[in-house]
Amino acid sequence: MSWASILIMPLFGWVGGLLAISFILAFATERGRLDPQTFILTGIAVSAGFGAITLFLSLKMNPRDYEMAAVWLAGSVYSANWKYVLTTLPWIIVLTPILMYKSRVLDVFGLSETSVKGLGISLIKERYGLILLSVGLVSACVSVSGSIAFVGLIAPHMAKRLVGIHHRYVLPASGMIGMAMVMIADWIAKSIFAPAQLPVGTVLAIIGVPYFILLLFQGQKKGKGV
Repeated sequence: MSWASILIMPLFGWVGGLLAISFILAFATERGRLDPQTFILTGIAVSAGFGAITLFLSLKMNPRDYEMAAVWLAGSVYSANWKYVLTTLPWIIVLTPILMYKSRVLDVFGLSETSVKGLGISLIKERYGLILLSVGLVSACVSVSGSIAFVGLIAPHMAKRLVGIHHRYVLPASGMIGMAMVMIADWIAKSIFAPAQLPVGTVLAIIGVPYFILLLFQGQKKGKGV
């Protein structure tokens, strides 16, 4: 793959991410208020819709291209090289410091909407700005590695258990934990399952599903006061 093709991948990923988040916000926002549960459910529905479109387009490919697309969709770093790393670096270098600068805003977002507005923070402006930052970072990474499930769900939970709830510590800790998860999963995929090689996303899904279920049970117990 040429340099031009690799360099343009995150850009197209960002455009696709903006399109997806636009649909989600359009359906999840009511009278300027964004309900978290509706936001999550709408995200699942939009993801399923885009997944169906992706599957339809991939079935139109020739067998070799379809095989590569299927591996990418499952989440894989098998064919990654320094070209892909250099492609994502500008996005990470530019957007990560901005996200770290907004760490105090993220801390405040743990309060209710009324409390956030009472502190003089522009809720809608900050929320949309943070969403755009997240879409940029995620799109750049997903464009070169595919969708590696459960990293974004598990890494922040583990980081909060290790460093507390302040986002100036949670954000870098989440990045390091997520990186370690992908590297360990890649090692497992290449060694334990040899000679077959599973995509990294599949290995993390096998590990992540039980952990995610455990988190749900713990959340239910806390909600019941156990």
